[in-house]
Amino acid sequence: MIKLFHVYKHYDTQSVLDDVTLVVKKGDICCIVGPNGSGKSTLLKLIFGQENPDRGQIIINNKNVTHMSQWAISSIRQRMGFIFEDCQLILRKTVIQNISLALTIAGTPLKQGRQNIDRVLATLELEHKKNDAVSTLAAGEKQRVSIARAAVSDPLVLLADEPTGPLDSTATAKVFALFRSMSMRGTTVLLTTQNQDVAAKFPQHRVMLNHRKIIPQ
Repeated sequence: MIKLFHVYKHYDTQSVLDDVTLVVKKGDICCIVGPNGSGKSTLLKLIFGQENPDRGQIIINNKNVTHMSQWAISSIRQRMGFIFEDCQLILRKTVIQNISLALTIAGTPLKQGRQNIDRVLATLELEHKKNDAVSTLAAGEKQRVSIARAAVSDPLVLLADEPTGPLDSTATAKVFALFRSMSMRGTTVLLTTQNQDVAAKFPQHRVMLNHRKIIPQ
């Protein structure tokens, strides 16, 4: 589902990723562990097509996205969810409006969309907040809305950048349960963390990103 071959990325004279090769199979949950500044966010942006690698190949669902036009890659993004570290929600809109936006982008049928919204709201315990403006929410609640928005369309690929940073242990457990249920339905999940306790929850496929390189665990 996700394949990176000998990927390099530089910013000016600074090397961020150096000869990164990684394969994540369909329905797998891959946890990338690394300290701040190790290139984790850059790796996800490359997979999402927000940036291009300087060298190497990136293949998503059997399509080489390495140098696709923005128009072409937008069709791939429709089947991808991205949990940003800074949430990137529309603060003036309600919880349900933010979540529904992902369904509109993915072209999800209305009936299925309603079912999916109910499911993710229940899993993340956001039902009582669905009509609240995002601007009124606490940091952990905003993060859960961001996670719900990325997950609601049942994407082929879910990219999660430090998804549990502002969450308590109870909310974190619910997020992990959501990821596992999505994986069982065929979504490929790629998450990053600097927290070893989080990484320990996903021992099946865990890699270390450090000193610009992938180090298998």
